Formats: sequence, structure tokens, C-alpha cells
Amino acid sequence: VALLLDRVNILPGYLEGNKRTVRSREVRAIDSLYYQALSLNPFVYRRFDYLLFDEYLDVLVRRIEGRTGRMVDRGDAQFEFDREIDEVPSLRGWISYSKGAFASAVASYTVALKGAKYKAGLLAARARASFLAGDYDAALTDMTAALQEQRKTDEKDLVYLYDSKAIFEHSIAIVHEVRHEPAAAREAYAQALEEDLTYYEAHVRLAALALATADTATAISEYDLAAQIRSEEPVVQWQLGTLLAATGHPADAVTHFK
Repeated sequence: VALLLDRVNILPGYLEGNKRTVRSREVRAIDSLYYQALSLNPFVYRRFDYLLFDEYLDVLVRRIEGRTGRMVDRGDAQFEFDREIDEVPSLRGWISYSKGAFASAVASYTVALKGAKYKAGLLAARARASFLAGDYDAALTDMTAALQEQRKTDEKDLVYLYDSKAIFEHSIAIVHEVRHEPAAAREAYAQALEEDLTYYEAHVRLAALALATADTATAISEYDLAAQIRSEEPVVQWQLGTLLAATGHPADAVTHFK
């Protein structure tokens, strides 16, 4: 959010879903940070997104003033903006979500999905709102549908970097964990790795599931795979080192702590 607010020249195109903007190197670099956040917690709450729309309104006001040569009352602009947003249910859902009105977000995304060409992102957004509202069944249904839709997406369609199949599989796995379904969660993590062999966080979660059943051998193996994929990630090295130290392998632990 901070990076997008610092680049008001690309913010309108980003919020309006302009393909050239979304696929630009600059935006993909910014979105990669959100992707990293999702890989740690696929249901991370983006509570500052509403700030983007506040800045977007200021951009629109400046555009009107530049075009007309007269001052624009921000209150009037806000009224017009809200009226326009009401006609774009996907944006209305996004704003509701960022303000914590998850039920309203779900309702808006439901409207947006009717007739939408690209459904995966909207289904994932509705799943995230449902998850934060505590409706895990709806979250699982929508995220599963999002994954299926993503597999049908044409390369020419607009796809955001963070709408990856590995992220969707991770999301499904987390819902299974919350529902106390470890076998289904393990299967989803395995699927995430099939989609992306570099998706190290799946190995981290598989290690955690193994530890929950006192299977330290599997946990060490999974942490080790994660550490090989992301050798520069200190948290993974620390987790592996801690487990090695606790299971009688101090020399190996020291290597990872260093």
C-alpha cells in the first residue's frame, strides 16, 4: 500500500485493472511483496487497502480540477465517487473488506461474480472475506472453485501475480487445518508443491503438521527441503536448527543457526 501511494501515476490504472499497468515490471515488483505475505499467511488481512481509495479520490479530484480549471469540493467528489463505486461491485467489495465489513464484502463479490469473465480472483477475494468472518465452509468452497477457474484461465486474461495456484492450494490447506482435517491439509500442500516446486512454505507447513503428531523425522526432512529452496530465509534456518538441537543433532543445528 505504501509503495502504491508513493506512485500516484500508476494507482488509477492499478485500481481500474488496466492490463498494461498490472503487468508492468514496477507493479509486479510491488505485488510480489503481497505474494510473499500470502505465502506466509494466505488469509492475511489487508486492513490498509482503503487508503488506496482515499488517494484515488484525490487523484480524481485533481484530474477534474486540471480539466475544468476550477476548484472541486471534495465532499461532492466523494458523493460522486461513492455513487460510481456502487456501480462497480468488485471495488465495493474490496472497500468493504478493507474496512472489516466482511458480510458486505461477500455480498458485493457475489454480485460481481455474475457475468464476470475472470472469476478466480473474485472467488478468492470472497473466500478471504468469508474466512475472516469465520465461515470456513464458504471459504473452502470458493477457494476450491477459484483454483478450478484459474486452471481454465487463458494466458491472455488479466491475472494478478498473487493469484497463483500454489497460493490457492495453500489457502485450501489452511482451511482444512482450521477444520482439523490434517490429511486433507497435507494433500493440499502436496498439490501446492506440484504447482510450484519452489513454494517452500508448503514444506514448512508439512513440517508443522508432522510435529503435531511427534513425527520429528518427517519434520526435519520437510524443514530441510524448505531450507534448500530458500537458503537465505532466516526463519526457516532457525526452525530447522531448533528442531535439530532438540533431537540430539547439535553440530547440524549450529550450521543452520550460523
